[in-house]
Amino acid sequence: MTLATGTGKTAVMAMLIAWQTINAVRRPNSRKFTRGFLVVTPGLTIRDRLRVLQPNDPDSYYQSRELVPGDMLADLERAKIVITNFHAFKLRERVELSKGGRLLLQGRQGAALDTLETEGQMIQRVMPDLMGMKNILVFNDEAHHCYRAKPENAEGADLIHTGDLRRSTLLFHVTKHLLYTKSRDPGEEPKLHLFGQLTRITKDWLDNCLVCKGGTYPAQLLYPGTGRHGL
Repeated sequence: MTLATGTGKTAVMAMLIAWQTINAVRRPNSRKFTRGFLVVTPGLTIRDRLRVLQPNDPDSYYQSRELVPGDMLADLERAKIVITNFHAFKLRERVELSKGGRLLLQGRQGAALDTLETEGQMIQRVMPDLMGMKNILVFNDEAHHCYRAKPENAEGADLIHTGDLRRSTLLFHVTKHLLYTKSRDPGEEPKLHLFGQLTRITKDWLDNCLVCKGGTYPAQLLYPGTGRHGL
């Protein structure tokens, strides 16, 4: 969904969940509908804000915004909705070992210890309520904050996709980079009160000073080795 901030993406997600769930409950043999939903968010703040997508939440959109008739709310209770942030998908250590303990167990010539969980174990940890469901609908909220893996060799890398990055997203990340690297002394906390002022300065620089030539794009400023070193 490409909708500006504040225009109602959460309400749209709630309506899609309601439509899918009620149809799945009332047409159990249909493969077109599902009761299982995975909502992936970019951070804990947005994850907590989206709790309104849970039918049993006190501020549930389905009731507070009257998205469905009252007699259908019971059907919505059968939805399985997992809301998590994307960091949860990073494979975790199954066994917590200190560096010394790991070296001791590994031995001098031993192979590296494989203590990371498997992808299957990660899925079981992140969304146990959805295990066993055949169809799952996934919402990637704020997906424009997701990027492809950084190229190992920036020189000659294909960065054409960076031309699709939103201007507002680029402005946010460049400003954040400047706030954390140029506007504080080593060891100091970032001066968050300067964010607004830095945003205005950065926007003026992007609009009036930055010149891209030879098939380059402003978003390449975000890639170490291609642009960030110049910030």
